[in-house]
Amino acid sequence: MFNMYDAANVWANDSAVFFDGVNDFALIELPQAQNTKLRNNFTLSLWVKPRTTTIDADFIIWYHEETSPGNNAFQYLWYDESEEKIKFTRTDADGNNAATSDHSYAKTKFSAWTHVAVSVDAGGLMRIFAHGAEDGTAADNPGDWTASPSNMYYGVNGAANDNFFNGYINNVAIWDGPFGGAQILDVFNAGKPKNELYSYPSSVYASNFTLFFYHVSNEKTFISDTGYQVATFGEGVETARVAFSGAIVVSKPA
Repeated sequence: MFNMYDAANVWANDSAVFFDGVNDFALIELPQAQNTKLRNNFTLSLWVKPRTTTIDADFIIWYHEETSPGNNAFQYLWYDESEEKIKFTRTDADGNNAATSDHSYAKTKFSAWTHVAVSVDAGGLMRIFAHGAEDGTAADNPGDWTASPSNMYYGVNGAANDNFFNGYINNVAIWDGPFGGAQILDVFNAGKPKNELYSYPSSVYASNFTLFFYHVSNEKTFISDTGYQVATFGEGVETARVAFSGAIVVSKPA
């Protein structure tokens, strides 16, 4: 199921993962030790671009859910088409009391590549930034999660598997702490590095938070004999398999 990979010569200066909006998604399985750093305090950063300029439905960009019995927590980054807002929704440890932060962002803007970042602070706020700016409602974090393995997805609403993204995602990065606005702006101002996330500004690393996870779509992360890509945990110390169901890597569109 998870081996539909385009091994053509798509490795230009930069690439992206393409999702067809029908049944494509990517999955990264996180063991409990890795999920610990993504549960309660973190910053998510990625670049996203819908395939069409006509957005007529909600879509999921990033989804994270715990998988142990009794651990029903989930959180996800999505776009609300009717309200024209980027939103981040998170539940408590039991999968209840969902809270949502939002950021006003017109559909016309989403026709171009957009940098989106989410900063989650345990016991604090969940903040959304687009192109380094915060504009919307930052909701209170509904509560800490307990220890559990989890799954992280791009382009689909987790195991429910019935809401798919049509477009492109690249340069996904997660730090193990909540960035403030100045740090988010530094990440955005670094531009879209050519698959080299370590080119982010030194001020980001001075934050005392670790670049806990990153996934870039280029030849350096392609495992040709398996049809999988590699994502990296912990400053290059550990790797995890990115399983593609239908999604393929393509040369990044303008």
